[in-house]
Amino acid sequence: MSSSHAGKPRNFSLYPLLWLAVCFSAGILLAYFLAFDLKISGGFCLFCAILTLVFIKRKFVTVFVFAAFVFCGAFVFQIENQPVAANRLRKLYDEKRIKSGELVKIEGVLQGKPELSVNGLSFVLKAEKAFYKDSELDVTGKVKFFAAAETEEIKDLYAQMNLQYGSRIRVAGNPRREESFMNPGVVSRLKILEEQGIDVAANINSPLLIEKLADEKLFSPLAWIYEQRQNLIIEFRDKFTVSTAGILIASLLGNKYFLDKPTSNVFREGGTFHVLVISGLHITFIGGLTLLLVRFFTNKRLSQFVLASAFLWIYGFAVGAEIPVIRACVTFTVLLFSQVVFRGGTLLNSLGLCALAMLVWRPGDLFTASFQLTFASVLAIIAAGFPLIENLRKIGNWTPSAETPFPPRVPVWLKRFCETLYWRESAWEIQSKQQIWSAKLFKSPYLKWLEAKG
Repeated sequence: MSSSHAGKPRNFSLYPLLWLAVCFSAGILLAYFLAFDLKISGGFCLFCAILTLVFIKRKFVTVFVFAAFVFCGAFVFQIENQPVAANRLRKLYDEKRIKSGELVKIEGVLQGKPELSVNGLSFVLKAEKAFYKDSELDVTGKVKFFAAAETEEIKDLYAQMNLQYGSRIRVAGNPRREESFMNPGVVSRLKILEEQGIDVAANINSPLLIEKLADEKLFSPLAWIYEQRQNLIIEFRDKFTVSTAGILIASLLGNKYFLDKPTSNVFREGGTFHVLVISGLHITFIGGLTLLLVRFFTNKRLSQFVLASAFLWIYGFAVGAEIPVIRACVTFTVLLFSQVVFRGGTLLNSLGLCALAMLVWRPGDLFTASFQLTFASVLAIIAAGFPLIENLRKIGNWTPSAETPFPPRVPVWLKRFCETLYWRESAWEIQSKQQIWSAKLFKSPYLKWLEAKG
């Protein structure tokens, strides 16, 4: 190896988690396009892991590490796509053992406090039993119900039930699992439900179709979070106009069912409806504001990380803990933790860790537009935006040194622009006093005035 490359670390040494995430993704693609047995991918993964341990000190061990993660990705994807259990509601409906649209009583546990809306409420039930015709079936899966409540009397009846996170109920309805007429190119309705983990969906027209059986004790902090969110929704609805309340509830609490039609149309026509949907943009913005606020009270990085991350995760669960929200929370937490351990220069590494964590949790997300857009945009910012900013900083902060004796050869306007952003005359005065040589730098004539104003 030549002397010019002897001291440079390899790309794998710089960004190991990024490369491992790429290998893991390649394994998922391999399992998706090539049908082979689960035991093959698991066996090769174990074999490559053993070879990694045997040749841990050899240079070529990287090959075995890559191969192990490729087969690990395939293995995890195959586990996620194992045949659906025989008693899963999705399979019962697909095999027509329960016909779509027919009356079924389903018993289970609420997965959250019912979500309020203008014309009713919606909730997700983790099913345990199904009463179909004259038979009782032990089932698994989730059912999403929408209960219409267009009058105050019906709303009061639902309120008297006091349905909570963890309530055991029995619901009579006509669940459906079928495609509906949609515009060409739109994602399949069944695919959307499956991405949300929902097997079937149904509408309920009367509170008399719901029977509350008991309140089970579940993880109480989540119940408290959902309760506070519902209280805030009610406060917004009571204290603001319909339009204002709808915007606040949608953009802050993740419930878009209170948006009135004129307001929704205004945002859609302006192409800004996405700002009303809780997404990675909201999570990043709220996380940044939280971190900025925490820094007023403590300079300790660990305390900043714990407080900001804890608040962000609480907020993430409060707004429904949907996949894009959780993905953004994981990304923000990992990137913030990299600052705690003083690894700010390895953002690509942090991005790789985020991708690995998300794909281990849900390998199938690799094929969703949401996952692809999230990581493509973040990768573009880190890989292209950060180096650009760093180069602009070098132009603006240039001082003579052995490595850079001459100023950057760039247009004058670019040089002046960078100096305005990054040059500080006071810092140069301190630095020049520490040198055994002296030099006069000709910077923008307005910099001293700007620094004095700042």
